[in-house]
Amino acid sequence: MEYQLQDQPDGKTLLTGTVTQHNVPDDWFMILPIVISFGGKQEARGTVYALGPKGSFQIKLPARPTKVELDPHHWVLSEKTSTK
Repeated sequence: MEYQLQDQPDGKTLLTGTVTQHNVPDDWFMILPIVISFGGKQEARGTVYALGPKGSFQIKLPARPTKVELDPHHWVLSEKTSTK
């Protein structure tokens, strides 16, 4: 997963990203867990959808996160998962 954070005029943050999978067919679909940390003990959990080898997503957040992790417990993806 690669992602970018964009500060919004209303004080929120837009998280945009791309999930890339190798060796999957064009119709491969998977719901993937995501954990967004905001510092301290504040975090949000949700899902992003991956369709085919490359899928994009957008999530509007209430604040700028300190960390974004895709499938941090490797429930779905292989242990070679990386986040940039």
